Amino acid sequence: MTGVDHASKFDFIRSLGAEHVIDDTLGAFTKRGQTFDAILDGIACRSVFAYERALKPCGKRFVVGGSVATMFQGLQLGPWIRRTTGKTIDFLVVRPNAKDMLHITELYEAGVIVSVIDRRYSLREVPEALQYLGEGRVRGKVVITFETQ
Repeated sequence: MTGVDHASKFDFIRSLGAEHVIDDTLGAFTKRGQTFDAILDGIACRSVFAYERALKPCGKRFVVGGSVATMFQGLQLGPWIRRTTGKTIDFLVVRPNAKDMLHITELYEAGVIVSVIDRRYSLREVPEALQYLGEGRVRGKVVITFETQ
Protein backbone atom coordinates (compact mmCIF):
# COMPACT_ATOMS: atom_id res chain seq x y z
CA MET A 1 0.00 0.00 0.00
CA THR A 2 1.19 3.50 -0.84
CA GLY A 3 0.16 6.61 1.10
CA VAL A 4 0.20 10.13 -0.29
CA ASP A 5 0.45 13.26 1.87
CA HIS A 6 2.92 15.80 3.24
CA ALA A 7 6.33 14.49 4.31
CA SER A 8 5.57 15.59 7.89
CA LYS A 9 2.91 12.85 8.05
CA PHE A 10 5.01 9.97 6.71
CA ASP A 11 5.56 8.28 10.09
CA PHE A 12 1.82 8.44 10.77
CA ILE A 13 0.98 7.04 7.32
CA ARG A 14 3.44 4.19 7.80
CA SER A 15 1.88 3.45 11.20
CA LEU A 16 -1.42 2.91 9.36
CA GLY A 17 0.19 0.22 7.18
CA ALA A 18 1.63 2.04 4.17
CA GLU A 19 4.74 0.38 2.78
CA HIS A 20 5.53 3.34 0.53
CA VAL A 21 4.86 7.06 0.93
CA ILE A 22 4.80 9.86 -1.63
CA ASP A 23 5.29 13.52 -0.76
CA ASP A 24 2.51 15.22 -2.66
CA THR A 25 3.98 18.67 -2.00
CA LEU A 26 6.69 17.86 -4.55
CA GLY A 27 4.09 17.55 -7.33
CA ALA A 28 0.93 15.60 -7.86
CA PHE A 29 1.40 11.84 -7.60
CA THR A 30 -0.98 11.51 -10.56
CA LYS A 31 1.63 13.14 -12.84
CA ARG A 32 4.62 10.96 -11.94
CA GLY A 33 3.87 8.04 -14.25
CA GLN A 34 3.38 5.56 -11.43
CA THR A 35 0.12 3.62 -11.66
CA PHE A 36 -1.94 1.89 -9.00
CA ASP A 37 -4.43 -0.98 -8.83
CA ALA A 38 -6.70 1.00 -6.53
CA ILE A 39 -6.94 4.50 -5.09
CA LEU A 40 -9.02 5.29 -2.02
CA ASP A 41 -9.47 9.05 -2.06
CA GLY A 42 -10.49 10.78 1.14
CA ILE A 43 -10.39 14.35 -0.14
CA ALA A 44 -11.26 14.25 -3.88
CA CYS A 45 -9.37 17.36 -4.92
CA ARG A 46 -8.14 16.29 -8.38
CA SER A 47 -9.96 15.83 -11.66
CA VAL A 48 -11.24 12.39 -12.59
CA PHE A 49 -8.81 12.44 -15.52
CA ALA A 50 -5.83 12.81 -13.17
CA TYR A 51 -6.97 9.77 -11.23
CA GLU A 52 -7.71 7.85 -14.43
CA ARG A 53 -4.13 8.53 -15.55
CA ALA A 54 -2.80 7.13 -12.24
CA LEU A 55 -4.75 3.86 -12.47
CA LYS A 56 -3.55 0.62 -14.00
CA PRO A 57 -5.79 -1.04 -16.59
CA CYS A 58 -8.97 -2.16 -14.81
CA GLY A 59 -7.90 -0.08 -11.79
CA LYS A 60 -10.41 1.37 -9.36
CA ARG A 61 -10.64 4.73 -7.61
CA PHE A 62 -13.18 5.25 -4.85
CA VAL A 63 -14.04 8.57 -3.23
CA VAL A 64 -15.09 8.80 0.41
CA GLY A 65 -15.12 12.61 0.69
CA GLY A 66 -14.14 15.82 -0.99
CA SER A 67 -15.41 18.83 -2.85
CA VAL A 68 -18.88 18.85 -4.35
CA ALA A 69 -17.47 19.91 -7.75
CA THR A 70 -15.04 16.98 -7.90
CA MET A 71 -17.70 14.52 -6.78
CA PHE A 72 -20.11 15.88 -9.39
CA GLN A 73 -17.41 15.42 -12.05
CA GLY A 74 -17.02 11.81 -10.97
CA LEU A 75 -20.77 11.23 -11.23
CA GLN A 76 -20.88 12.74 -14.71
CA LEU A 77 -17.69 11.29 -16.20
CA GLY A 78 -17.15 8.10 -14.18
CA PRO A 79 -19.48 5.92 -16.30
CA TRP A 80 -17.90 7.20 -19.55
CA ILE A 81 -14.37 6.51 -18.24
CA ARG A 82 -15.39 2.99 -17.26
CA ARG A 83 -16.86 2.26 -20.72
CA THR A 84 -13.88 3.69 -22.62
CA THR A 85 -10.96 2.55 -20.41
CA GLY A 86 -12.25 -0.20 -18.12
CA LYS A 87 -11.13 1.87 -15.12
CA THR A 88 -13.59 2.56 -12.32
CA ILE A 89 -14.14 6.08 -10.98
CA ASP A 90 -16.80 5.68 -8.31
CA PHE A 91 -17.90 6.40 -4.75
CA LEU A 92 -17.42 4.18 -1.74
CA VAL A 93 -20.89 3.95 -0.28
CA VAL A 94 -21.54 1.95 2.84
CA ARG A 95 -25.02 1.08 3.98
CA PRO A 96 -24.73 0.43 7.71
CA ASN A 97 -26.53 -2.57 9.11
CA ALA A 98 -26.66 -4.21 12.51
CA LYS A 99 -24.56 -7.24 11.54
CA ASP A 100 -21.70 -5.13 10.16
CA MET A 101 -21.85 -2.69 13.07
CA LEU A 102 -21.58 -5.55 15.56
CA HIS A 103 -18.61 -7.00 13.65
CA ILE A 104 -16.87 -3.61 13.62
CA THR A 105 -17.55 -3.26 17.35
CA GLU A 106 -15.97 -6.68 17.97
CA LEU A 107 -12.91 -5.70 15.93
CA TYR A 108 -12.62 -2.43 17.84
CA GLU A 109 -12.96 -4.14 21.22
CA ALA A 110 -10.33 -6.72 20.21
CA GLY A 111 -7.90 -3.93 19.26
CA VAL A 112 -7.85 -4.86 15.56
CA ILE A 113 -9.34 -1.47 14.67
CA VAL A 114 -7.82 1.47 16.53
CA SER A 115 -9.24 4.97 16.64
CA VAL A 116 -6.62 7.60 15.90
CA ILE A 117 -7.59 10.82 17.65
CA ASP A 118 -5.27 13.72 16.92
CA ARG A 119 -6.82 16.37 19.16
CA ARG A 120 -9.86 17.08 21.28
CA TYR A 121 -11.60 20.45 21.45
CA SER A 122 -14.52 21.62 23.55
CA LEU A 123 -17.63 22.91 21.85
CA ARG A 124 -16.58 26.50 22.52
CA GLU A 125 -13.23 25.78 20.79
CA VAL A 126 -14.81 24.79 17.46
CA PRO A 127 -13.29 27.82 15.62
CA GLU A 128 -9.80 26.66 16.68
CA ALA A 129 -10.63 23.09 15.67
CA LEU A 130 -11.74 24.24 12.22
CA GLN A 131 -8.58 26.32 11.85
CA TYR A 132 -6.47 23.29 12.76
CA LEU A 133 -8.34 21.14 10.22
CA GLY A 134 -7.84 23.80 7.56
CA GLU A 135 -4.08 23.81 8.10
CA GLY A 136 -3.90 20.24 6.77
CA ARG A 137 -1.74 18.91 9.61
CA VAL A 138 -4.33 16.57 11.14
CA ARG A 139 -3.25 13.00 11.86
CA GLY A 140 -6.41 11.08 12.62
CA LYS A 141 -9.67 12.56 13.85
CA VAL A 142 -10.44 15.83 15.58
CA VAL A 143 -13.04 15.33 18.30
CA ILE A 144 -15.44 17.94 19.62
CA THR A 145 -16.44 17.30 23.23
CA PHE A 146 -19.62 18.48 24.88
CA GLU A 147 -19.50 19.57 28.50
CA THR A 148 -22.30 18.16 30.62
CA GLN A 149 -23.68 20.05 33.57
